[in-house]
Amino acid sequence: MKNYLNDVICACSEHQFGQDAVEHAILTGQVKLAYDLAGDVRAIMSQYDAIVENYQREINRNEEVLAESYGPLLADILHPVGPDWDGKPEDAEDDPETVAENNRAAAACVGSEDHEDELRNAA
Repeated sequence: MKNYLNDVICACSEHQFGQDAVEHAILTGQVKLAYDLAGDVRAIMSQYDAIVENYQREINRNEEVLAESYGPLLADILHPVGPDWDGKPEDAEDDPETVAENNRAAAACVGSEDHEDELRNAA
């Protein structure tokens, strides 16, 4: 059965996205297999555009949910470290060099400054 599913998926599309869409359609019941390779391929290809559109909508919906769920976490991670930070120790220095150094250290914890910009733009 595993090889059959692979054969059906590969027969329907040469591209990974199309293969993923067909696999999603099979797993979600959008397409019912009869285990006749030629017949299953014909049935899938007759509704291939709808299968791909449905899969794209599902991906978009999942991306939106992930962005919403990670938003507060990203905001906490990207919160600037400096003199206005609510959680600063009382003996923290407020000079600009110290603030800049703290911000660089915070960016290094997240990854890189480029990565920090990507995360900020994603939020």
